[in-house]
Amino acid sequence: MKFSDSQTIPSGLEKQASLTQNKRPQTEIASLSWLGFFICMLASLGQPVVAQQGPYMPPGLDTAMRNVAAGTATPREEMITFFFNAEVNLAAIRGDIAKDQYSIVQNRFHELNRQFSSQAVEQAGFRASIGERGFNPGTDTDVNVLSRPGRPIRLEDIQRIETNYQNIARNHFANQGANTPNQAFNTDTDFMPHPDHTDQFERIVQHINQRGGTAYSTQGAARAQMAIDSHDQVDLSDAIDFFQRDASIGDCITAKV
Repeated sequence: MKFSDSQTIPSGLEKQASLTQNKRPQTEIASLSWLGFFICMLASLGQPVVAQQGPYMPPGLDTAMRNVAAGTATPREEMITFFFNAEVNLAAIRGDIAKDQYSIVQNRFHELNRQFSSQAVEQAGFRASIGERGFNPGTDTDVNVLSRPGRPIRLEDIQRIETNYQNIARNHFANQGANTPNQAFNTDTDFMPHPDHTDQFERIVQHINQRGGTAYSTQGAARAQMAIDSHDQVDLSDAIDFFQRDASIGDCITAKV
């Protein structure tokens, strides 16, 4: 759902034996990208091909996507493209929507999603950080949750943020006259706590991934992603952790450095 607005990087870099226990040197994550990409592609050899089911297109989504791209969408059509953002990405992967149209639809989604996500985090008493997002079909949105002094982020805080997010999005479209669905929607948006701002990192990651998200399973990888999103330097040990444990074969294809 997986520090923030969905970027992907390759995996499989072995930890260097020369690293000491002192503070690791700082390095830009891009310096490791080609090596990680090469190792990731080697790891993909021999992977089984999984048969794909027929494409699913929710009723009205095709028209809604094109109207949002043209700037003529009704509130209901804009709601459909927001709530079914995962299907919008699948349509782009299949080529069912032109790239320029897809970029416009995703730009609008991201505009709304930043608004809803930031409000959800702030209502829970925390700070949100959302990095710039590249419009690569299939990428998710990571919202980085930062604590305030004296208040570590707990699992129940993340759950409260997720509930806030659902309510804020529904209220937005309902106030515009759209008939919003009762069931929970999934926009592939994950609320990820800074690993240094929580004492329940593993519990929160397990919660995010169990509900279908893609949160980083290690603190080093999460810190590396956070630094990338903020255009900061990445600690070498965090970069190695990022490559080694938390990137998938699919990440290699959509990697953006």
